[in-house]
Amino acid sequence: VIVIDRAAQNDESIVAQISRIHRSGVRVRTLALFYEGWLGKLPVAELAQVSMLFDIGEVHRANYIRSKRVLDVAVGLVGTVACGLVVPPLLIMNRLANRGPLLFVQERVGKDGEPFRMLKFRTMTDVGDDHSTWTADGDMRVTPFGRILRKLHLDELPQMLNILRGELSIVGPRPEQIHYVEELRSKIPFYDERHIVRPGLTGWAQVKLGYTATDGDALEKLQYDFYYLRRQSIAFDVRIIGRTLREVVGGLGR
Repeated sequence: VIVIDRAAQNDESIVAQISRIHRSGVRVRTLALFYEGWLGKLPVAELAQVSMLFDIGEVHRANYIRSKRVLDVAVGLVGTVACGLVVPPLLIMNRLANRGPLLFVQERVGKDGEPFRMLKFRTMTDVGDDHSTWTADGDMRVTPFGRILRKLHLDELPQMLNILRGELSIVGPRPEQIHYVEELRSKIPFYDERHIVRPGLTGWAQVKLGYTATDGDALEKLQYDFYYLRRQSIAFDVRIIGRTLREVVGGLGR
């Protein structure tokens, strides 16, 4: 496969050579098509050019908006019941092994850039609760009991209430803390485009990258977010949910 960027596409001599190679049986792709088809993301160099050239399901398709909300409410109800069932034993375990509040509330940036209070079961020490630095795998601020909650993914269960309240969806760009968003807005062009839609409990960037711990990771994540925005559909959402469940179940055995 030969991949050509926008500069090459504007060079007549290169286009002529590529045309001959193409006729001989070699595949030719633009940079954007290569990233989409092979890597499952959009190249950052192309975001400015494509940001307004595709429909976004939650903005342009009413049927998708309604169907996604039905899916969110259905999963949110089941998840809220599950959350209620685990609270009593977690309260006891938290009192014994993780002294401090069970619930952790933190402001994140939601749809249209509006802040909301995201709920989680606390997994870090009190000192780490301000999250002044990126959270990463193996973070020393995570308590032993918190590691168990994270391994079982129980720490995310309270977010089912955020889903029922319409602040989160099951699938969407993962919401970031306000001070990170303010910082990344000044560094990454079109960063705010990810706030066009409701953020998600899980997302395409989440299953492809996991934790993001640097500005470079945030840029990589944005490329996956744009890919998701471009391809929003119930089928794609279900695919992401399936991959998330597979990783959760697979992680339990590690």
